[in-house]
Amino acid sequence: MQQDNNDANQSLLMKKLFAIDISGSVMNVAFYHENVKKILEKYYQNDDAIIVWTSNYQVVSKPQMDDIINRQEGREGTDPSKIAQALVDLPHLPHEHIIIITDGHVDCGSI
Repeated sequence: MQQDNNDANQSLLMKKLFAIDISGSVMNVAFYHENVKKILEKYYQNDDAIIVWTSNYQVVSKPQMDDIINRQEGREGTDPSKIAQALVDLPHLPHEHIIIITDGHVDCGSI
């Protein structure tokens, strides 16, 4: 049991990529944005990276993400393949630990 806790703590220290859905279905959805905020508060560390994804992707800073959360922003469609595209286009992004956050409104054909 102690080893499991040590492994979990070590994985939290590794760089992470947060891939956060900000598609139109999350616009003005307080529950979604509050939970994104809680996840980032608990797991985000300074060396981590954040991309927001819709039908495109964009790398954002933590302050930019905080602003998106505060405005409960949402736009465009939902295409999770943009996460993979970001990793191909931007190989410097952390990819050992990827945390994907979505409201689940995703077309099955796009997965």
